[in-house]
Amino acid sequence: IECELGDWDNAMMHCSELRTLAEATKDAESVAAALMSQGRAERAQNHWHEALECYLKANELFMEVGNRAGVCAASRSMGIIYGNLGDHAASTRCLETSLSMATAIGDRESEVKALGNLAIVYDLEGRFEESEKAGKTCLEYFLDTGDFSSAAKTSLNLGIVTLAGGRFAG
Repeated sequence: IECELGDWDNAMMHCSELRTLAEATKDAESVAAALMSQGRAERAQNHWHEALECYLKANELFMEVGNRAGVCAASRSMGIIYGNLGDHAASTRCLETSLSMATAIGDRESEVKALGNLAIVYDLEGRFEESEKAGKTCLEYFLDTGDFSSAAKTSLNLGIVTLAGGRFAG
């Protein structure tokens, strides 16, 4: 709730408490989940390096316990951070890892999330055809599932890709 209200001090305090409790139980999966929460709070405040540190640690713990869904989520989050830091190669590697992990575990929603973020990175790299293909796949999924808000955002992104790629016939 604190995150939704922008109450970052309380959000970070709760994340820290959650992490301390999880570390006390020596439950690696709970520590990883706490790190993911802390990473989201850091990311929401544009604290890219702090968020990345949380996601890297969470990813390592998820790998240790064999939680492929956790690895998928942490990899996607790291990809977003690397993208915001301007490291498109690292962003692409993380997002492709997330995509392949989501495919392997049959998590279509996570596949689309990774693919949507890849579409943005591809666009930034000038890989317009790949960006457009990924975006269209996302758009189809969102329309099929009735997620019209995400479909609208994806449609807007596709319009930007079309303009950036010089394929606008207007």
